[in-house]
Amino acid sequence: MSLRFPSPPRRTSGSNGLRKKSKLQIFLALIFIFLLFHFIVTFSSDSSLETYKTILNDASVSVTGHSPLSSNKSPSSSEFNETEYSQLKSELDDAKEQASVLHDMNDKLGKAVTETEKEMEAKIAKLQKEHDELVNERKNFLKSSSESHRTKAKDYIKLEYTEEEASKIDISSGDPLFHNFFTQFLQVLKENRMSVPHPDRAFYENGKPVIWSIHLLESPQYLMSEDEISELMRFGDDFINDLTPKHKAVVEKIPPTPPAPFYKGSGYTIVGGGIYSWYSFLAIKQLRNVGSVLPVEVLLPEEKDYESYYCDTLLPKLNAKCIVMSRVFGKENVEGFKLGGYQFKSFALLASSFENTFLMDSDSFAVKNPDPIFESTLYQNFGMITWPDFWRRTTAPAYYKVAGIQIGDKPIRRMNDMFTDPSLFYNSEELKDYKSKVAYHDRAGTIPDWTSESGELLVRKSTHFDVLLLSAYYNTDGPQGYHPLLSQGGAGEGDKETFVAAAHYYGKPYYQLYKAPDRLGEYYKKSLGKMADTTIIQYDPLMDYEILKNNIARMEKDVKNDDFQYIYEYAYRFPWDKDNVDPMFYHIHDPKLNPFFIMDEEVCFDQDHKTEIRNLGDEFGYVGFDVELKIYEDMKHSLCVEKDKFSCFKEERMGKFCNQFVDQRIEFLKKDSDEILKKFNEDHPVVVVNGNGEPVDGDDKKKEDEERKEDDQKENEEKKEDDKKEEKEEEKDKVDDEEIFDKIQEDVDSKF
Repeated sequence: MSLRFPSPPRRTSGSNGLRKKSKLQIFLALIFIFLLFHFIVTFSSDSSLETYKTILNDASVSVTGHSPLSSNKSPSSSEFNETEYSQLKSELDDAKEQASVLHDMNDKLGKAVTETEKEMEAKIAKLQKEHDELVNERKNFLKSSSESHRTKAKDYIKLEYTEEEASKIDISSGDPLFHNFFTQFLQVLKENRMSVPHPDRAFYENGKPVIWSIHLLESPQYLMSEDEISELMRFGDDFINDLTPKHKAVVEKIPPTPPAPFYKGSGYTIVGGGIYSWYSFLAIKQLRNVGSVLPVEVLLPEEKDYESYYCDTLLPKLNAKCIVMSRVFGKENVEGFKLGGYQFKSFALLASSFENTFLMDSDSFAVKNPDPIFESTLYQNFGMITWPDFWRRTTAPAYYKVAGIQIGDKPIRRMNDMFTDPSLFYNSEELKDYKSKVAYHDRAGTIPDWTSESGELLVRKSTHFDVLLLSAYYNTDGPQGYHPLLSQGGAGEGDKETFVAAAHYYGKPYYQLYKAPDRLGEYYKKSLGKMADTTIIQYDPLMDYEILKNNIARMEKDVKNDDFQYIYEYAYRFPWDKDNVDPMFYHIHDPKLNPFFIMDEEVCFDQDHKTEIRNLGDEFGYVGFDVELKIYEDMKHSLCVEKDKFSCFKEERMGKFCNQFVDQRIEFLKKDSDEILKKFNEDHPVVVVNGNGEPVDGDDKKKEDEERKEDDQKENEEKKEDDKKEEKEEEKDKVDDEEIFDKIQEDVDSKF
C-alpha cells in the first residue's frame, strides 16, 4: 500500500488575499505578546489579571478563531505570570487569615475590657457603699458622741418637773428649776476647783494675772511643731495631775442638753454694769442703726449694777432689757463664787434667756445687720459660729493630756484647710520626724488654727449646752489654769479659746470664718510711746461661707494640674479680702469709747498733740457710712440732747463735753467724712446705666429715675419667680452645705 501525500495547493487568483491575512495575524500576535508582557510588569491584582485575560482571549478568538487560554500549553511568559499570580493570591489569603485572627483577638480583648470595666464599676460601687456606710457611721457617732462621755458615769445632772412647771419657766426673773440645776452644777465646780495654780500666773494686776511673756505668733509661715509649742511654757506633773481627774469629774456631771426647756427665741447678749452699761448702750444703738430688730439682753453681774433709768426707761426704747445674773442663778448660788473680767461672758451666755444667743462684747459695733445669720443655712447646720483672731494656735500639749484627748502622729489638715488631700502638705521625711517637722495643730485630735476672737459668738443652746457649761468650767479655773493651758501666753490670753476648746472636746460642730480680721484706726498710746491700732474688723460669715464653697471647687480643679504646688496662703488665705467680704463688726477695743477719757487724754490727736486724727481710720467706704461720726452723734444725742443718766459719769463734767468737745469733734469728722467718701467713690465708682447698659448723666437722669420705678414693679413680679428658682437651688446648695459640714466635722471627730 503506497502512501499518498496531499498535493501542494495550487496558486490561484486568491493568493494575495491569503498573504494579507497572514500579515494581519502576525501583527495581532505581536500586539498580543506586547500586551501580555505589559500585564506581567504592571498588574498583580486578581481583577486586573482577569480583565486582561478576557481582552486577550477575545482578541485571539476574533483573529485566529480559537482561544489561546483554552490551550493545554501556554507560552513561557504565560507560565511566569500564573506563578506570580498564585504567589500573590496565596499571600493575600494569608493576610486575610491574619486579619481574621486579629479581628477575633480584638473581639476577645473588647469583651475582656468590658468585663474589666464592669468589675471596676462594681468595685467602685462597693467602695462607695462602704464609704457611705462609714460616713453614716461617723454621723451616728457624732450624734452619740455627746453622750459617750456621760454614759460611763450615768450620773450627769438631771431634773424632774411637770408640764405645768415647764410652761411657767422664766429664768430672767428667777426660776426654781433653773436655780435647782445651777445649784448642783456650781457645787460641782466648787468641789473641783484647782489646787495647783500655775506659778507663771501667780501675780495679779488690776484684777488680771500678769503675763510675763506674750507670744505674737501671726504668720502662717511659722511651723509651730510639737517641739516648738512645748517650749512656750512649762506645765509640771503636779499641775497636770491636779487638773486631770477634776476635768473628768466635771464633764461626767454635764448634761448633753438643757435638762428643762429653759431657753426660747433669738437675740443678742451683752455684758453690762458700770461703765460697761454705757458701752452696751452705744453698741445697741449701733445695732439699731444698721437695721437689727431682734431683742437684746444686757447681763448685769450684780444687783448693784441695776440702774433704774437705764434698765426701765432707756433700754426698753431699744427693744432691750437688763438681766441681773444673781437673780437668774440665785443669790445663794453666786455668793462666794467670785468671777471677774472675761469670766463673766460664759455665765452671761447661760443666764441669757435666748435659745439662739449672739454674744457681743460691749465694745463691738455692728456695721452690717447680723439678724439674717440666725435664719441662715450656715447657722442651722453648725449651731455655733466664731470669728478668728490674728494669732496662730498655741494650745499646750498638756491641755490634751488633761482633757484625755489622744493626739495622732499624722497631719489631717493644713491649719484651717480641711478639704485638700493632706498628703500634699508634708513629705515622707517630715512625717517620720513629726514632732519637729509637722505643725502640731495640723495633727489628728488637735484644735485647728486659727485662734478665736470672742468679741462675737453665735450659739444654739439646745445643741451646744454642754459646750457652754464646759467653757464656764474652763473660765472658773481660767486665769491660773485653763487660760494658760489653751494659750501659753499667746496674744489675748483669756476666755476667748474656751468656747472652741469645749466644742472640740465634745465633738460639736462650729464654723469659724476664713476671712482674717483686719486692724483699723490709730491713736497715740502713751504706755507704748507710739501709735497703736484701735479696732478689729470682723466680717460677714454668710459671704465668707459662699467664698469657701467656691474656693473648695477651685482647689479641686487646681490639684489636678501636673504642676500644682500647695501653698497655704494661695489656697486658704488670699481668696478672702475686704473687696469680696463685707465688714460686719468694728470691735473698738482700745481705747474704749469713754467720752471723758477720750477728751482728757486727747485721744483724737496725734503724738505731738497738734493734729486732729480719725481714730477709726478712713476705710468706712466699705460699710457705706462714717461709723465714727455716727457714734459721736449718738453720744451727743444721748448725753447732751436727751440728757440720759449714767451712774458712771459725773454731771459736772458734762458741760465741757457737750458745749465744746463733742461739737468740735463732729464738725471735724463731717468735713473729713465728705472728703473720704468722695475719694472712695472715685476709687470705687458706681456707674448708673440705662436698660441698654449705657451710662446715664445730665437730663437723662430724671427720665431714668422714672423708668427705674417702672422697672422696680417688674422686678417685684420677677422676684416671685426668682424665689421659686431659689427654692430649687437651695436644695442643691444643701448638698454642698452638707458636704462641707461633713468635712469640717470629720476634722472635729478625728480626736475620737
